[in-house]
Amino acid sequence: MHSNDPKAFGPKGSELDSCLEWQEEYCVGVAQLDAEHRALLDRISGIVTADVDPHEMHWSSVPLGMFIDDALRHFDHEEIVMESSYYPHLESHRCSHDRLLRNLMRQIEKCRTGEIATMEFGTYLYDWLLEHILQEDMKLGAYLRQRGMA
Repeated sequence: MHSNDPKAFGPKGSELDSCLEWQEEYCVGVAQLDAEHRALLDRISGIVTADVDPHEMHWSSVPLGMFIDDALRHFDHEEIVMESSYYPHLESHRCSHDRLLRNLMRQIEKCRTGEIATMEFGTYLYDWLLEHILQEDMKLGAYLRQRGMA
């Protein structure tokens, strides 16, 4: 069970493999957002299990490229939902998306240059996604549910 404390994240090795399964505690209570989050977690699993040379790890590698495409689409969708529902934390949530993407690009470069291993990168992606879901998207889900928009 994960807490909302980001320090609780960070599974390693085989522990990461077992964590890459969808858990009900990750549900924000909005079916479409939950489906997109589940798909992103599946993409992370594909990256971790892919036999990719870390030096070949860049945004255009197939598993990573698919993850980035899905993440961008998901962020766009969330922002449309937030705009249409007059979500009061839209700007800070949008900034969070921008920050996540900038940090992701830095981590991709670290993996490509060998500064971090592929498994470490997988752990980073896992943390990246769950921290965002548990700290940001849960608030959005509660807002939408409270307004009958879930």
